[in-house]
Parts: sequence; C-alpha cells; structure tokens
Amino acid sequence: MTETKGRAAPRGQSAGGDHETIIVLADGTIHAQGILHRSPQTAAVRLGHVRAALTAAAIERQQSLLISTAHPDGRAEHQRITADGTLEPAVPPLPCRRPRARE
Repeated sequence: MTETKGRAAPRGQSAGGDHETIIVLADGTIHAQGILHRSPQTAAVRLGHVRAALTAAAIERQQSLLISTAHPDGRAEHQRITADGTLEPAVPPLPCRRPRARE
C-alpha cells in the first residue's frame, strides 16, 4: 500500500522539472514526488516501481529526466532517463554559485 503525504505532481508530470530526487529511508520507505511509498515489498521493488513511473513520464513527455537517489548509507546515485526510456548513469549538474555581492 502506498501512503500519500503532501502533493504529488499531476500524472505524467515531474514536480521538479527535469530533475527528480528519490530518497530511500532507513526503514525501506521510498520518498518521491511528495509521496511516501510503503508496502510489504522490498525497498528495491518499490524503487523499481518509482523509476518505472518516472520512465513512463519521460517517454510520454519526450523529455529526458535526471534522477538522484539518496540511500540510507549516504550513497547517492545519479541516472538519466532519456526521452526513449533508456536509463543510463549520469553526472549531476553542479550547483550554481554566484559571486558574493560587495558590501
């Protein structure tokens, strides 16, 4: 069973534009798009379901999507789903750093 907390993006749309963050909590719960995914299945199976839904959205929109997955042990995976649904490793973009304003 999936428990909903907060607002999710409309079906087929990404809440974060072209980048989604997935968080795997210590108890195996998956947090993605404002939804907590809990079920008797393993975390790996739930993570597969979330990635499948994001893949379907990328294909439907014909737009690539960067997925960052944070794991409880501190690892972070970055993958890109291409517009044709291919999942490939990716390097995340660096944060934008602006020069400090003079005071």
